[in-house]
Amino acid sequence: METKIEIRYLHEEKYYSENELLKSLKVKNIDLLYKELGLKGILKKEESKGYKFSYVGLIIFKEENIIKPIVILPKYLKNIDLTKADRVEKTKQLIKLFKRYSSENLSEEELETIGTDFNANNFNIIALIDYLISDYIEYGLYFNEISDYELNGNGEINWQKTIEENTAYLSNNQVFYLDYFTSKSEFNEQDYIRNLHKYILNKCSEIIENIEIFEVLDFPKMDFLVDENLLENKNFMLKKIENEMQIQFSERKLRVLKAMHNFLEKEKSIESDDSLTLYGTKSFYNIWEKACGFILGNEYDKYKNLIAKPNWKALNSFTDNLKDTLIPDILRNIETTFFIFDAKYYNIHFDKKGNLQGFPPGINDLVKQYAYELAFKETEKNIKNFFVIPSMKVDKKITGKVELDFFKQLSPIYILELNPKQVFQKYIENITEEKTFFEEILKSLV
Repeated sequence: METKIEIRYLHEEKYYSENELLKSLKVKNIDLLYKELGLKGILKKEESKGYKFSYVGLIIFKEENIIKPIVILPKYLKNIDLTKADRVEKTKQLIKLFKRYSSENLSEEELETIGTDFNANNFNIIALIDYLISDYIEYGLYFNEISDYELNGNGEINWQKTIEENTAYLSNNQVFYLDYFTSKSEFNEQDYIRNLHKYILNKCSEIIENIEIFEVLDFPKMDFLVDENLLENKNFMLKKIENEMQIQFSERKLRVLKAMHNFLEKEKSIESDDSLTLYGTKSFYNIWEKACGFILGNEYDKYKNLIAKPNWKALNSFTDNLKDTLIPDILRNIETTFFIFDAKYYNIHFDKKGNLQGFPPGINDLVKQYAYELAFKETEKNIKNFFVIPSMKVDKKITGKVELDFFKQLSPIYILELNPKQVFQKYIENITEEKTFFEEILKSLV
């Protein structure tokens, strides 16, 4: 039986010395881990500062046949004292967040680490296991029905069989039957695919238990009684699933069958000696932007045609060559106020003396945000411009502003801090913010 260790928690963009990583992760050779993760741009090394993870999510790797799960928490949590229960709770939310975000259009790179597109070459086995168990919890085991008949049952009367096999009686010139056959449908418990579904769910549960991540996935342990005699070699199992897919039309059944097929093809990848399994993202800022856009009610599609495009013309030519233009993160109009938001996944804050701490958006970000305002200056009279950053210290609050002297004719860019736990929870639960959210913002500016 393989030796396992409990989940280790580290933080995104925090520097660790080699000794700190060796001690924290209980690894013997940091070079092997760096080789695997460095090639993917997940673990980076700077000679003077040490190592840092540019990634948020689960990392599962093996060293000398010992499975070692790591969770990299977002950088806005790195200076907060968290208990083990806090870390588990934050990880659970991250997993739910990845599931919600993965329903959007993902890049190829994101598809590899958090995707659930089972038709793609790159898909994630943790996401696959999560889908299979979640689907079972919601819909139950795969089933095919057996159609049969019973005498005087509660189903629809089968008149043809009743007339052919039962005695008819005549009363007042009307024919009637004392007994009749009714249709009956029931699950085929001996169905091969149903049995195979049980087998795969057991395997999913086994893998999660082996990599010690039950505590962050909230899944029940699967332990179905399986008729092993029905399970031949893997090629036979795959062929049976392929045959079943040819006769099914239910979208849910086809998706489950595809997931089962892919699981059987890929299950060994997480158990191999040199396995490295990821369930997370190097682009957590994309998720922050998407979640902010959702709760703030992004109306970009409504206003994008008002942003002028550059006109490229050859001399002595009357042909315009229109290219793409500025693309603001989030636009929202509320009554007489037009909001422009730029979701910035930056770990900055103002201290008690009002001094800015951390690394703020650069000059290019400021100029770009002012350009957004200029783009709407002719159509919108009251424009408010914001950088939206995560902060665990507030629910929602404007904490500062930034200005450039040569843009004094424009309004300042305000710093809006939102609590990421609340933002992500609303995004996960599909709850948009109400109009009062913006009213509170405007009141705070008076």
